[in-house]
Amino acid sequence: MGKRFADACLYLDWLDTNIEMTPRICDSGGVKIALEKLINPANNVPEEMAQQAKGLFNKYETENWGQDVVSDEDPSTAQETSAAQEAPAAAPSIGVIHLPAVNDPIFGVQGIMYGIVAHTNGNGTRRDYRLRVDIPRKTAKVYGHNNIALGTWFPFQINALFWGAHGARMAGIAGSVTTGAWSIVIAGTYEDLDTDNGDIVYYSGSNSHENTNPERPAPASQGTKALHASIATQNPVRVLRSGGASNVHRQNRYLPMCGLRYDGLYRVVLCRHRTNQKGGLYEQFKLERLPGQTALAELQRTSPTPLQIYAHKGLSAKYQQQG
Repeated sequence: MGKRFADACLYLDWLDTNIEMTPRICDSGGVKIALEKLINPANNVPEEMAQQAKGLFNKYETENWGQDVVSDEDPSTAQETSAAQEAPAAAPSIGVIHLPAVNDPIFGVQGIMYGIVAHTNGNGTRRDYRLRVDIPRKTAKVYGHNNIALGTWFPFQINALFWGAHGARMAGIAGSVTTGAWSIVIAGTYEDLDTDNGDIVYYSGSNSHENTNPERPAPASQGTKALHASIATQNPVRVLRSGGASNVHRQNRYLPMCGLRYDGLYRVVLCRHRTNQKGGLYEQFKLERLPGQTALAELQRTSPTPLQIYAHKGLSAKYQQQG
């Protein structure tokens, strides 16, 4: 019985830390049924565990079990930030997780990877970066700066997720299909379609490369719907730019040397149709940077710092050696 409760505790921590609920996760994982069983007094679940399950259940009920939220499972919403930098959130598994020392220069309190842990399998090969279940992450479900300073730099997208800058581990758009996007990531994936002029950005919707229909764009994904909602609500959108790995050639001069940089608030003002190289229509959104913010040129000059670039190169090299 003790082992069953220990597994349930791990499951609840995993849900609370690593998962943004979606209808697919709810249904395929039986999450609602599992939480209901943990809440049911007839099952004699320890009080603290039952309260944690009840808190999660109420949270997911309030969020309509992710019906309105852009899913991080949808690959069509992604503008990938770097090759093989992170894996999607995995189910709890037996492996080796060495929690770092508080003063660890990389993963400690003052390190650039604070809040993240390297998960390894039994033979010591590093598999992926994961959010630490013992450290609460900051929610990204907020419009505005979310107390994130302009120019803040993140090594990987999972770090931006931990600090509440961006609400998705992999996808390029995070937000609600009813109230709009909270944040987007501009990366090099769509350089042939997007136009980044710094204060004005033309950001492409989902499936922009693949569509071949010259008369109508591809069906809108949840991410594209969120950008449409941003036009209607005029809620500001946090914009992060991703340079990926430090050795990747990029045409966009506004992308950072490596990692991701928070470049401030933009507003989505319109959507227009454009034609891709296959002759198909795609949707492109115009975003305008809000006035009164630190100039992009200043953010580019100061972020990332030489020390951050050096640390990122070390992390990337270690990933390639052990991944």
